[in-house]
Amino acid sequence: MMTQPEFSSFDPSYKELIFFMNAEEAEGHPEYVIAAWPNEENIHVFIEGINWAMGRAVGYDGFTTSLRRHVLTFEDFGLSYPLTKRDFVDNWEEVGRLFWRLHNEEQNIIRRASFRGHLSDDVIERFP
Repeated sequence: MMTQPEFSSFDPSYKELIFFMNAEEAEGHPEYVIAAWPNEENIHVFIEGINWAMGRAVGYDGFTTSLRRHVLTFEDFGLSYPLTKRDFVDNWEEVGRLFWRLHNEEQNIIRRASFRGHLSDDVIERFP
């Protein structure tokens, strides 16, 4: 939101958004840079969630068997399985595009799991 003029938090002094692996790596960045890094407490669950969603069963008609959506592959986004923390840093735009193409409920499951700290077994069983 800091880089989008339509938001009240927009600040024209920021010229770049750079992702780092951690806070220590981000130290010393120029003031015109928005520095971001994955949250260590939940990034592994977010990764697990995307890997789960991308590995779900696929029906013959090109849609998933439940939570219907078009079939997606990591390669469609220039990524490969398994997704890693490094992908979130180096390929954040592609990971973002992939995430927004998932079914809304898959996105919600991943978000909730990352807040809880784990992807529930019952979710995996209900949505294979």
